[in-house]
Amino acid sequence: MAFEIDLPVRFDDVDAAGVVYYPRLLDMCHLAFEDLFSARGPVPYHELFIDQKVGFPTRSVEAEFHSPVEYQGHITIRLSTYEIGLRSVRFLFEGTQNGVNCFSAKIGKVCCTLGPGNKFEVIEIPESVRKMLASLESAS
Repeated sequence: MAFEIDLPVRFDDVDAAGVVYYPRLLDMCHLAFEDLFSARGPVPYHELFIDQKVGFPTRSVEAEFHSPVEYQGHITIRLSTYEIGLRSVRFLFEGTQNGVNCFSAKIGKVCCTLGPGNKFEVIEIPESVRKMLASLESAS
């Protein structure tokens, strides 16, 4: 089942036209990703990263913008998975405001740990995290 979160649209999210500047939408996707771990994960994302040295840096982004997100109220971010590999996962993020489909983004992440010299090393997704990710798989 997908994860949903409502995020406020703040003044610093919008540009001079009064609509959310598109990089902020990708930032909101990451906020939803982190909140997913607090709501459903084996541990909050900051604990996974700081204590266990496991993280999910972004490897790929493909976004489509369907309707402007305006400086009013909230935006709902819906997060699901559609491809889970041994060491990577692909997410689908969908953003709606007042029932209007505003954007969708396919974001690929790879599971890494920090090795010697703080260099990323690709690792297998921990089983407890894999279970949580599998629970988000979309039917499509």
